[in-house]
Amino acid sequence: YSILLNRLKIKHGCIMRIQARIKDVVLADVTHYDLALIDAPKELKADREIVLAAVTQNGMALHCATEELRADKEIVLAAVTQNGRALQFAAEELKGDREFILAAVKMCMCTILIISIRFETFAC
Repeated sequence: YSILLNRLKIKHGCIMRIQARIKDVVLADVTHYDLALIDAPKELKADREIVLAAVTQNGMALHCATEELRADKEIVLAAVTQNGRALQFAAEELKGDREFILAAVKMCMCTILIISIRFETFAC
């Protein structure tokens, strides 16, 4: 993506239009196809709007997001609300958060297994 743009040596204004167009295409893809975020350029996996659209479509797309976005409360809540198993891809500090655990378990009872493995070391 960035290498291609550099090789084309396009003027700055054209580059901005091309980047906006690529973002529009990827946004449309993640809105309609389950895991389109996998094939998105790295820069767009860090784009909040793109990732939020992707996890709203399929919560498991959270695994493609950058670490920063895996710690974004709105994005993680959207992901676990869509698919409780997405909790496993959330940032560590959110995996123990009551709000996210409840949302995940409400969506998918199998999330209890993920949670129990996480807290297994605390058992007496």
